[in-house]
Amino acid sequence: RYSNPAYDAVADQMRTSTDPEELKTLAKQAHEIIGQDVPMVGVYLTPIISVMDKGLTGVTVRGDMIQSFRNATYTG
Repeated sequence: RYSNPAYDAVADQMRTSTDPEELKTLAKQAHEIIGQDVPMVGVYLTPIISVMDKGLTGVTVRGDMIQSFRNATYTG
């Protein structure tokens, strides 16, 4: 998990603030802190839920989770 005392302080301020302008400023600060520590963050995307519908057939799902609906048919 991510641990940084400077980020934690900004995050605590964000949890208690109700001023929209202050929240924007704090969010920018948080992004700058994280960007210095972790310049590249991996993202995992889950499959599209419609691929799991029993009425949908013919969908091709690649190993990188890209779906092709070119030959798909839906029977409802």
